[in-house]
Amino acid sequence: MSKPITRIGFSEAKKLLDFHANGPIGEHLAAEQLRGAVALHNILATQDFAYLADEVGMGKTYVALGVLCLLRFAHPDLRVLVIAPKKNIQEKWLKEWRNLVATNYLATDLVVKSFGNTPARPAVACHSLPGWAEEVVKNPDRDVFLRLPSFSFGMAQEESAARESKKRMRDELVRLGPMLERAGLDLRSLQDNNAFKDAYARSINALLPHYDLVIIDEAHNLKHGYGDSGRVSARNRLLAMTLGSAPDGAHEAFPLWGKRFDRVLFLSATPLESHYEELHHQLALFGFETSGSALLGEDAEKRAKEFMIRRLTRLDVAGDTYTKNMYRREWRGGGVRTHDEALEVPDAQSRLVVALVQRKVAEVIRHPKFDKTFQMGMLASFESFGETARKKRRGSSGEDANFDGSEQAETDAEKEGADVGVIKGLRTSYYKHVAQRPMPHPKMDCVVDSLRTTFGDGQKALVFVRRIRSVQEIGEKLRDHYDAWIEQNLRRELPNMGYELGKVFERYRAWRQSRMLASHIEEEAPRVEGEEGGAPRSATDEESGEVDDPNDDVTFFSWFFRGTGPEKCFSGASFRNNQLQGDTSPFGTFFDENYVLLLLGAAASEDPLGALSRAVEQNRAALGERLRRIATSRVRGRRGEVPRRAIFEAYQAAALVVLAGARLSFKRWAEAEALLDLRFPGTKREPERTERSSFPGPDEYLKIRTFFSGVQERPALARVFFPTRFERPAQFALDRELRRELLSCTARLGHAFITLWALAADLFGSLEARRAERSHDVVSKLLNKYCDRLESEICRGGLTAMYELSSVSQNFDEIVRLNFPEAKRAKYTDSIRKELRKELSAQRPVAGMFGGVTPRIVKQFRMPGYPLVLVSTDVVKEGEDLHTFCSKVIHYGIAWNPSEMEQRTGRIDRIGSATHRRLGALDRPVRVDEKLEAQYPYLGETVERLQMARLFRKMNRFVRAMHQSFGGEDLGTRSRESSVHVDQAFARDERDTAPIEGRLETKFEIDPKLLRGTQKINPAEKEERAEACVAHFSELVKSLGKRIRIDWHDEKREAGVGTTYRRGPRLLRPQEKDPWGENGVRQQPFLLYVEGAPIEGRALVHLTSPVGCIREDEPALAKLLEYQETFLGARICLVSEGEGLRSYTVTVEGDVLLDPETTDVEELCDLFAAVALCADDVEHVLLSDEDREYETFKEDLKKERATAHDG
Repeated sequence: MSKPITRIGFSEAKKLLDFHANGPIGEHLAAEQLRGAVALHNILATQDFAYLADEVGMGKTYVALGVLCLLRFAHPDLRVLVIAPKKNIQEKWLKEWRNLVATNYLATDLVVKSFGNTPARPAVACHSLPGWAEEVVKNPDRDVFLRLPSFSFGMAQEESAARESKKRMRDELVRLGPMLERAGLDLRSLQDNNAFKDAYARSINALLPHYDLVIIDEAHNLKHGYGDSGRVSARNRLLAMTLGSAPDGAHEAFPLWGKRFDRVLFLSATPLESHYEELHHQLALFGFETSGSALLGEDAEKRAKEFMIRRLTRLDVAGDTYTKNMYRREWRGGGVRTHDEALEVPDAQSRLVVALVQRKVAEVIRHPKFDKTFQMGMLASFESFGETARKKRRGSSGEDANFDGSEQAETDAEKEGADVGVIKGLRTSYYKHVAQRPMPHPKMDCVVDSLRTTFGDGQKALVFVRRIRSVQEIGEKLRDHYDAWIEQNLRRELPNMGYELGKVFERYRAWRQSRMLASHIEEEAPRVEGEEGGAPRSATDEESGEVDDPNDDVTFFSWFFRGTGPEKCFSGASFRNNQLQGDTSPFGTFFDENYVLLLLGAAASEDPLGALSRAVEQNRAALGERLRRIATSRVRGRRGEVPRRAIFEAYQAAALVVLAGARLSFKRWAEAEALLDLRFPGTKREPERTERSSFPGPDEYLKIRTFFSGVQERPALARVFFPTRFERPAQFALDRELRRELLSCTARLGHAFITLWALAADLFGSLEARRAERSHDVVSKLLNKYCDRLESEICRGGLTAMYELSSVSQNFDEIVRLNFPEAKRAKYTDSIRKELRKELSAQRPVAGMFGGVTPRIVKQFRMPGYPLVLVSTDVVKEGEDLHTFCSKVIHYGIAWNPSEMEQRTGRIDRIGSATHRRLGALDRPVRVDEKLEAQYPYLGETVERLQMARLFRKMNRFVRAMHQSFGGEDLGTRSRESSVHVDQAFARDERDTAPIEGRLETKFEIDPKLLRGTQKINPAEKEERAEACVAHFSELVKSLGKRIRIDWHDEKREAGVGTTYRRGPRLLRPQEKDPWGENGVRQQPFLLYVEGAPIEGRALVHLTSPVGCIREDEPALAKLLEYQETFLGARICLVSEGEGLRSYTVTVEGDVLLDPETTDVEELCDLFAAVALCADDVEHVLLSDEDREYETFKEDLKKERATAHDG
């Protein structure tokens, strides 16, 4: 039965949600997002579906999640299914859900938000249909995040292979639901592949729970509905059959088949392109055909207004309001140098080549095989005259098409590219008879030439192509330009080393030539993440892993500053690896922090030990000896001589211990303690003795200046890099450490490193490795010169070291939110450093992607430095935020419909984008050169002009459909929308191709009535209940310590890690002090924490105890199963590989429902006895006589604790 929904008012919803909290958006837009969530919630109160159609980049994901929060507050047992279009977007939904709950949901109510600012209800991302079924069979009460390609899988055509594939898929489901074996999954009667798919979907349906809400992201992908034929429809049919909304889904062999959802929330910035029938198809797919039938008549717009909301992006600049068509500058003339002028063909030879190509292409198109038509964006000559490269996919028997998104075409010839053969012949003839070099392609050459400026000004560009080989060709040409630019730049930086630089570049060119030659000889290996499923695997199992092309990383930067570089040379790579990151090098502490100078101020730099002595009010000599004792305890266990950097860190830790303990004399003691816990966890506070008699004293090491010491000494730099002041010490420490690590990674791994290396080379006076001096005096000189240089660049334009570092600092919160959200919840600096180094390594000036997304490149493109140009097929057109530092998109190869074009441009036109920040700060009207640039390069003398004219008309028609008067097209003209008929296109004039001007208005604004309701919100009552749960848990833990012997290693209010002890069949009491290993005493580590429970207003106490690594063979698993049957109150669990734990693969776990009024300590004692005794028994039997202590599992227990509340 569908859950009743009581309408809620805007003012009541504000008690639960604040979209402005810690986010990149202003108060007005945050209020608009909340208005949208309230309105959609109230639409769902009276209808079974609602549609959010806000423009691209306005935060539809957050609005939809806001709806989820409002519904769950009233119905804590609400079941939700989210279906995203692709894997990367699926992952983004899960990330954004956790972010929203942590940041924007205001109440820790154990309904939506649990302790630790995590979702109260666990969530799971499923990667296939059987994976989904398996997860819900295990636990149906989780939020499920699925992806649309999971509903599309191919079947082998060969009979035996198809039979084997079907049997495997059938057996997989029967294992989950044995009743299916007696149902309709009879392989003998399902030889037809389509019949098997239907039966398979009905079987999945029988295993599913009932969902109260289904959220469909990018719902326009379903615009063809259920009834049309073709590949897309096959996916749609499987979706409807699985969810139970297919009109022909009922079948006597599947009596359990039925509708598995109540309400649907659709999301898309482009819900329709030209007619409301597309909207009706989407609704009908989920069984709302009758409710949406009015969309097929004259009242379509009126009906759409009843369930659809669409708001527009508006920028307020100097008192004027700009809609997207006003702050975007579209280059529809074809050129890329001067706005609205045609693309230049530079010389006579190029014009002759273009003319010849067009003649040959025309002959091909007019062949009966193509019937005077071609697919938009799918003629190879539109993008390149170079050799074709096919996209290969793992697990496929053959090769895919030459074009990304080739499914728009119907025939193999069209997917291949109609003109590929003729271009190959012309290319061969040109090379043989004209010149032994590639044929000139004016469009590519002009675009590449226009992008050369980005290396100097740092203005990023996103280039979309269709032809896969174009990614590589454009990248190669841009990398040539980059190498020329960096050589010129380095010669200017080091005018006295021209000869040495010349020799270095000669060696680089020889290396590059050999590298490129090797790459042409070797056959390209498959390396693409697939988005489709495919037999003989289980349905829609996707490939994982990053997609990367080693050949798009061949630049001077990658060789000299990142790679091996030339031997016996002071290269950037050798400087970073051997000196900046060398433990024994004087440069090894260059990017560290001197916490004494940070907390005591720059005045302490002359005599830091004396300043420290005065701050803690302790005798200098006694303090020095105390510091030495603490420091030596930090390096206990090291063999041989302790390296310089380790001694520096040891004394920094010691100083923080001393400052943190001086609570009466030192005002900033709490900040010192927070820094100590974050940077040097586990440091012994008061060791009894000095363990190394030869250990050096503190004076020299407390005086070491670092880059951040230099920043602190210069107010202009300090204001830029560390602008925020925090009242809470923990906030101060985390912000300082995260900023410091991010700035140092940027300075060492990105473009800014070139400046630091050049200054060092200038100081050394040579590029010979042996001349690279290592004296402390040189370190100090370099530090001062680097800080001087940064100060001098504060007001300079262009791509400088200061631009990159200051941009990171000024946009710090947004960068962390998008790229490193987990870092905000980090417990230790080491985990922050590892994450940043992993994501910011392997930077390249120009990057390319096709076939799949490389997450590391996406994150780096969201940073202010490298890559400056990203050339990609449509793999990033949806779900990827690329807007933080990019304001130019070039549609080098076009998509055939306006929705995809808008999705592409929307990658850089989003809330908090570089364009929005730049224009929003103006106090005057916007200049044309300040607008977001959207370029559409094409040659006006070719048939490419025909497809562009058609595309521009379609784009204008979409704008009118959503913003102005609706003028639908004749239904009879919709067939083959993606193709261009040459004769018809030539006969048609080219009116209506210019961008629509004037301020846009939406036709689907929120009705004020939708912001009113009767539901009353009282989060304080539930928060008090949650607080009572935590307080009671804390008291229970105290009482537990009086009943059971426990050594706590790390104890907090909501969680703790410790060790308990046993002898024989029981746990030891606190007074039983026999040491571990004597008199039969064994020990067992554990993790104890409290989290939200599925039952409203109550919590769950969870206990995990690790066993160890057990081989998962049949005898071992059988033994585990045998033990499970004998233990009550505990579960033996296998750890999945995805959890990344190394010290144990088996745990024993248990739970107790926590009620602040009724739960007593006896229940916790019983839980400990059940879990700890079971874990130790399993360890004792399956792992011989070993009895592993806490230190064995320490790191993995930390990981589990850090993610304990993530579900």
